[in-house]
Amino acid sequence: DFAARDAPRLSIQFGGGMRDPKLARGADVEAIRRRFAQGGIWTVNDHAVLGHVHHPLFELARGRSYVLALDNDTAFHHPIHLHGMPFLVLARDGRRLPRAEWRDTAIMRPGEKIDLGLVAETPGDWMFHCHILEHQDAGMMTTLRIS
Repeated sequence: DFAARDAPRLSIQFGGGMRDPKLARGADVEAIRRRFAQGGIWTVNDHAVLGHVHHPLFELARGRSYVLALDNDTAFHHPIHLHGMPFLVLARDGRRLPRAEWRDTAIMRPGEKIDLGLVAETPGDWMFHCHILEHQDAGMMTTLRIS
């Protein structure tokens, strides 16, 4: 039960666009400047992934339920996609949905907050990213590790 108190709530903020490139922590400064000159940097929890190294944002315990609390802190729509496991869209902007359906992608509206429920079942590192290729390529991706 995702509403139960024992399901950990993990906060994930999607940001970026034409923000100050210095706000993207953890990435090469020159790579950030080049990418910003091409149209901006996109981030997950203020980190832009601009190469092939993906350090997990969170490590999830296998078999445990989680709520991912997503915050779209941009003026753009983002189809957020998770590899390797389905999730339920539980709430949008604090309003529980009457009927949650299993998905692998959820479209976030500008400024929207959504809650996703999932069960961490398959061990490994799973990509979690914006499905707009230009946003993903400019940093809006991360991984979740199931151990």
